[in-house]
Amino acid sequence: MEADDDEYVRPQVSISSLQDLLISEYKLKIINYAELNGHEDRNYRIFCEETESTEHKSDFSQDQCESVCTRNSCSAIQTGVCSKYEYVVKVMDLVHSENFSSRSERIQMQMKVQDHLLDCGFVCPKVVPSSSGSVVQRFVTSEDSVHYLTYMTKYIHGSTLFDITPLSTETLYEVGSLLAQLHCSLKVRT
Repeated sequence: MEADDDEYVRPQVSISSLQDLLISEYKLKIINYAELNGHEDRNYRIFCEETESTEHKSDFSQDQCESVCTRNSCSAIQTGVCSKYEYVVKVMDLVHSENFSSRSERIQMQMKVQDHLLDCGFVCPKVVPSSSGSVVQRFVTSEDSVHYLTYMTKYIHGSTLFDITPLSTETLYEVGSLLAQLHCSLKVRT
């Protein structure tokens, strides 16, 4: 499939292909999932269990997971499924995935920014390397052998501005203040 630079093609990924990826690269099995918003990419919130020993175990217990989910009205609790292995899997669109090395470099740069922001005290998703230690995976769907790029981060509970209605002046002020802190943290020091 070819795509012009000006157009995008959202990945068409089945859950069975995603499951194949998670078992082979992360040693995890999906027990529940939800598709998240995304413009060009597919983003999935996944609840998993181990298929064998893994290095990216959660830092909290099942009881703590249920406590976090309850405080945040987590859909996992509502469906009776709660997992200490809760992640976001991002599957990149075809346009960006066709040039693996440059896209991979950009993703790794974004991850360095996230690490820097974590060091500055911001809440950011932490990237989860595969069982082989890779951060970015080349992913080939089992149905049609299409190539994508993918990576996984830990899921962070919270709300988006879209979920907050009505937006108060105080909330907008807090968002502006946080944005200013973010800009100051990312300022290049010479």
